[in-house]
Amino acid sequence: MVRPNGLIGLPNGQILYVADHGAGNVYVYDINGPGILSNKRLFVSEVCDGMTIDRFGNVYITNENSVLVYNPSGELIEQIQAEGQVTNVCFGGIGASTLYITSTHKLFAVDMQVGGFVPTSAH
Repeated sequence: MVRPNGLIGLPNGQILYVADHGAGNVYVYDINGPGILSNKRLFVSEVCDGMTIDRFGNVYITNENSVLVYNPSGELIEQIQAEGQVTNVCFGGIGASTLYITSTHKLFAVDMQVGGFVPTSAH
């Protein structure tokens, strides 16, 4: 990779998305076990600083002045505009239904109809 930056994995531990900011691509890998990745493939060609994922497996990618939302097949399904250079994104709040977006000078909180994955305690 040229300059890996962000990453997010599915809670089932089977898929990992990795942003290569320097190459302007986001890749997806299969996770075969601890420290074992395979089947690297291009997910989308976008410069990405940060990303998160919702309960349906849609991937939220920060890009310039917006958050681009891609379904698990890599199709753009939504674009959320924000002011300034968007740098990071995550779900939080009650039921993980608030999307927090940081930009160069602001923090945005967007109430969503879909939430992010809610972490569970380790067993």
